Amino acid sequence: MIEMGKKYQTRGGRAVRILCVDMRGQYPVSGAVSSSPDNEFVSEWTADGINICNAWGTHNDLVPVPTKHGGWCLVDTDAPSYATREEAERAFTTGVYAVWNPCDDRYQIVHVTWED
Repeated sequence: MIEMGKKYQTRGGRAVRILCVDMRGQYPVSGAVSSSPDNEFVSEWTADGINICNAWGTHNDLVPVPTKHGGWCLVDTDAPSYATREEAERAFTTGVYAVWNPCDDRYQIVHVTWED
């Protein structure tokens, strides 16, 4: 359900300002879609964010704006890589990375960013 106060964009990446979520009818969500830095147009969506013009494809449907995160990680440059997150977690919980020696050249502290 689309909610007031949350940030949304089109699936195609255009910024959207939600104007209301309680209009009567099949398309209760109304919002201003950014078409350029100085211009917007109004569009409508279902309560689940499906665009009124879905015949044009799903690029105008609403999706939440991804939240960006960042942090610092200790990376063992000699460590193997893993095909899946589960494999990496299984390897990490064995205890081999429990001790870090800051004088050991194979370790690097790196900044990482991700979105969800």
